Formats: sequence, structure tokens, C-alpha cells
Amino acid sequence: MYFFNRRQSSSNYAEMWKLDIATSTWSKLTTTGTIVATQGHTTILYNDCLYIFGGKNNSGNYTNNTYKFDLSTDTFSQITTSGTAPGIRYQHAACLNGTEMIISGGHNGTTLLNSTFKLDLTTDTWSEISTTGSDMAKRNGHTIFMYDQKLYIIGGDSNVTDGDNGNICDNVYTLDLTTNAWGHLQTLGSFTGSYYASTNLIGNNLLIFGGYTSTNTTGLDKFYIFSLTGNSFTDLTIVEGKPTTDWGTLSVYDSVNGKIHYYGGNGGNNQQKLYTYNFAYPSSGMGGGGSSGYTGTLDQTVYRELDHINDVNIISSAGNKFVFNNYSTYNANIVYD
Repeated sequence: MYFFNRRQSSSNYAEMWKLDIATSTWSKLTTTGTIVATQGHTTILYNDCLYIFGGKNNSGNYTNNTYKFDLSTDTFSQITTSGTAPGIRYQHAACLNGTEMIISGGHNGTTLLNSTFKLDLTTDTWSEISTTGSDMAKRNGHTIFMYDQKLYIIGGDSNVTDGDNGNICDNVYTLDLTTNAWGHLQTLGSFTGSYYASTNLIGNNLLIFGGYTSTNTTGLDKFYIFSLTGNSFTDLTIVEGKPTTDWGTLSVYDSVNGKIHYYGGNGGNNQQKLYTYNFAYPSSGMGGGGSSGYTGTLDQTVYRELDHINDVNIISSAGNKFVFNNYSTYNANIVYD
């Protein structure tokens, strides 16, 4: 597991930490190159490199720099990009689409944003996606992910009413990247929208945990599964061992062992704990995307101390390589099952 950046005493530190899964041993990597420490940036994993964009630095300035960390050489470098880059922003969202890094929304220190950009990772060229249709509401703290050639946007905090939960967004939007047309998805089932929720795309389903709302400032303890084939939300009932209410919890999907690992958070009592969700899909459920037949257990693991790993959040995973980046977990303990 790779952890990028930490925050301590209101300062950010651009450090890289690694957990050897086989031996459960933590180590701080000795890196070369330079990078400006920020918070609220985004990172994706592509070809054994982390691509890091934006964020707010220790001077309080918002940035739009693009960096790369090569996991094979432990080297940071700033990328000289061409094209039309996104403006300064933080608390935006990012995901990988083939050979492109997609950037959505965020805040530039003055206003919320709803623009969408892509970075061609083969040419280091930025471009803004010119869209048609009714744009998503401006927001930050949301989630984006790719599914069936469409960019999905869920959650976040807006400056306008967006759904049944006021400025906390519970509507789901899609951006068809074959036509660049926005759509508002009509969904079934009950769902409480939030921002800084923890999400994981597994097959044809999105698993959602926690998140912040104006009436749940310590966070939600809800687990939802969103079927992308049925456009329906199901409230999962997990009785034993689940985390308490929280927001800003990081998570990563371990596709090799069929687990989701949840670590930390801001609102509850999970800052020093890691939880592992062991789940199982029947083959028909995984392919069909429905929630019927879904089973799982959530068990708190034994935790142990690791000093100075603060303010981290999930960015990406590939196989059994897990990568986390800076945003919103405080306190200095790491747990691994």
C-alpha cells in the first residue's frame, strides 16, 4: 500500500510511505526530485506512475501544477504540459479513462466549479471538454468514475439546491464521453447524498460509505450499493463490526483478495483504525451488477501505530498495488489486516 502526503500541525508534507503487505512492515520511501506539498489535490495511477494535480499549498495558494511520481524509481517530477490546462482548484475529483486523466469540478478559492478537463497521458496535453446538455451543478468534495464510456458524478457540496438534500448533492449525473453530452440520471431507491464519501467501483456496482452533510457533521454510518445496470440504490444492512459515523474515510478495493480496506476519517472515532470489508458476489451478480445475492462481512482489524501519517485519502489501485493520497484523515495510526 502506498500513501502519499501527510498533514501535521496545519502543514502538508510531500512524503511517500509504503506498507509491505506480505510482512506488514511500514517504510518511508527515500524519494528524489521535488514536488510542492498540497492538500485537496487529486491523484490517479497510470503505468506505474502517480499523476498529481492541483490542490492548496502551505501558503494557502491554490495551484494547477501537474506532477508525476515514478513508482519504479521513486522520483517526483513536474510535468511540462501543453494545451488548455484547468485553472487553479482544490477539492476537485479525478479518475482514469484509458490513457486520460479526467478532472471535474472543485473550488478555486473564490467560487465552485463545474468544468471538466482531460489530460492525455501519452502526450501530456490538457484540453477542456466542451459539453452539451444541462451541466452538473457546481460542486466540490464529489466522486467521479468511468463506466460504459460515461463519466459518472455523485455527491459533493454545491452552492445551489441539487436534489432532495439541499446543497448536498444526491443527484447522479453522467457525461457521455462519446458525445460530450450531460445527462441527469433517474435513480431508484433511497439515498442520502453527502460529500467526502468513500466510494469503490466493483464490477457493475458502486459501494458508498459515510460522507458529510449539514445535519450529520460527524458523518454518516450508511453503506449503500448503487447498481449501474438498474440505476438503483440499496441501503446495506451491516450489523457487526462496521465503522462508526464518519466522513473523509479512505478506502481501497483489493481485487486479488476480494476486500475493501477502510481507514480513518474526520468525524467519528475511526482515525486510528482500519476496517476490512470481506465481500462475495456470485458470478451472475458480479456480471449482472445487481445487488441480489450480495454478501459480506465487515470486521475491525487489529491496529498498530505508525507515526506521522496524517491527512491521507484514496486515489487508485491496480491489482494488489494500493495507493492513497492527501486529503482528510487525521491522527497518526495506520492499521492493516
